[in-house]
Amino acid sequence: QTLTINSGPIRGLKAGIGFFLADKLEFLTQPGEWHFDSSTRTVYAWMPNSDSPDNYSIRGSVHENGVTISRARHNIIIQDLEFIHHRVNGIYMYDSNNITVRNNSISYCQGMGINTALVGNNLVFTGNNIAEMHESGIFINYGNNYTISENIISNIGLQNNIGRHNSFRQGIGISILGGNATISYNRITNCGYISIYFNKGVCTV
Repeated sequence: QTLTINSGPIRGLKAGIGFFLADKLEFLTQPGEWHFDSSTRTVYAWMPNSDSPDNYSIRGSVHENGVTISRARHNIIIQDLEFIHHRVNGIYMYDSNNITVRNNSISYCQGMGINTALVGNNLVFTGNNIAEMHESGIFINYGNNYTISENIISNIGLQNNIGRHNSFRQGIGISILGGNATISYNRITNCGYISIYFNKGVCTV
C-alpha cells in the first residue's frame, strides 16, 4: 500500500522511526478512539466493547482553557478548584506576576495543566494534582522566582492522551525556561519524555 502526504512532519521521516496516523475516521482502530468531522459537526466514537453510545456520557469542551488570566493581571490566587476536559490548558496566564495556584485538580486537557506564556514572575504552584495531559504538566516561560512544590503530576504526553494540540513541549512533567526556581517535594510519574526540564538561571531541585 502507498500513503501520500501533503507535507512532511517537522522532524522528517526516516526508515526505522515509528509514526502513527490520526485525525481521520478511517484511522479508528480500537475502542476508546474518536473522530470529529468538522464539516458535518459529527463526533464518531468507538465505545468500549463496541457498546452503544447511548449507554455512556460523552463530554466535548467548548472552552480553550479552564481559567485564563489576561495580560498584565497580577496578584491572583487560584485555589481548591477542579479543571477537566479543556481543549487546551487547565490554567493559562500571559505576562502575569504574583500568581498562586494551589490545591487544584487538573486533568484530561489537550495542552498543559498550567501554562505560563510570555513572562511570569513570583509564581507559586503548590499542592496541585495534574494528570492525563497531552503536552506538559507545568510549563513556565521566561521570568524569575518560582516555587513549585508538593504537586502530583502523572501520565503526561502519553500516546493514549493524544490530541489535536501540539508543541515542542510534549511529555514533560515540569518545564521551566526562566530562572531562580525551587522545585521540591513533587511526585512525577509516567512522562512521555522527561520529568523536569530547565535551561536558564538558577534552579534548585
